[in-house]
Amino acid sequence: MADNRNEFVVSHEEGWAVQPEGADQPTKVFDNKQDAVDRAKEIAQNKGTTAVIHKKDGTVQNQFSYSGDNSQGQSGENRSEETNKEYGRQGKYAKGNKN
Repeated sequence: MADNRNEFVVSHEEGWAVQPEGADQPTKVFDNKQDAVDRAKEIAQNKGTTAVIHKKDGTVQNQFSYSGDNSQGQSGENRSEETNKEYGRQGKYAKGNKN
């Protein structure tokens, strides 16, 4: 069974975490945000999913989609406002959300 969960980069007490959507624990925690972003993009590209990059406050900074024919990824600036809200503060990984 293919793992089609998106990869999230979220603030973590020890730095920046790469965490699959819906997972309780991060895959890996990095000291440097860019290292976490690079790894999340690599995983998402390999799985044909999306890397969703969050700011420290829990809002979405950017998104890179690797599904379908879009092998270069898609910046979050091209998403609809509704999609931004879906991955924003209302999301599971928003700061302070215990779900």
